Amino acid sequence: MVKKNFILPTDKESSSKISVGRPKTNFNECAERTKINKVKHLVKSYTSPELSFAASAKYQLSGKRCESQLFKESVKSPNRAKQIMNSYTCVEDKKPIPYSIDEALALLVNNKLTKQQYVNIRISSKKTKL
Repeated sequence: MVKKNFILPTDKESSSKISVGRPKTNFNECAERTKINKVKHLVKSYTSPELSFAASAKYQLSGKRCESQLFKESVKSPNRAKQIMNSYTCVEDKKPIPYSIDEALALLVNNKLTKQQYVNIRISSKKTKL
């Protein structure tokens, strides 16, 4: 009995053109739960310092130096991230609340302000200090 190898012909070009199954979605377009599932193996395999350094390095390589620096700053100490978050939310809270037309006129008349004094107060209230 003679043994011979039997080789099936494969057409790699035609098989690579046909995509089978559910189409892949971009990571940014995925739902939060899907993102968690996609990175679960990374979280299990690496430590927090390794992941944070990798994230910072990736920002740096993609040209986002400010994001990289902010990321490095936020992971320096446990309280640092809290301070950054508080300063960010404080900026949102400092937006001036606009007067209605009637309220502005009442303020002007009740305080006997000139138009220029009112404009100066209005301009200075829009300036916020960080």
